[in-house]
Amino acid sequence: FPSQVQRTVNRVQTQLHQQQLFEQLSLLKESVVQRRLYKIAFPLSDGLLFVQTEEVIALVAERMYTHVYTQNDGNFLVSKPLKAFADALENEPDFYKTHRSYMVNLQQIKRYVTTDGGYLLMNDNSTVSIARDRKKELLEKLQQIG
Repeated sequence: FPSQVQRTVNRVQTQLHQQQLFEQLSLLKESVVQRRLYKIAFPLSDGLLFVQTEEVIALVAERMYTHVYTQNDGNFLVSKPLKAFADALENEPDFYKTHRSYMVNLQQIKRYVTTDGGYLLMNDNSTVSIARDRKKELLEKLQQIG
């Protein structure tokens, strides 16, 4: 009888340990999924400029370069293609590639204009094109951030 009790206690302890391990792994996974970038490093001719992600208004491709539009650091040209930034920001919910040449911060959109084929008016009053095949998805994203 005592050996049965000991086996039962051991089994319950093992199950509790496995449950705790599962909960810890779930928390770890959740924290990794929710990992956010708070700054982006932009290579300039004399070093790196670190910009808060929320201050980035838009990134615009120009061949192998990217024009960066920001709230506080103005506009500047970076000698990296847009794809490099698109890859780095792909898990950031506030950034969306509206066109093969444009990536915007959804929080920096002032207005969605439906005339002239549809475009975005950003907080700095610049305009951003929207590819025809991305309009529906963009509208869904904009409704989510409400």
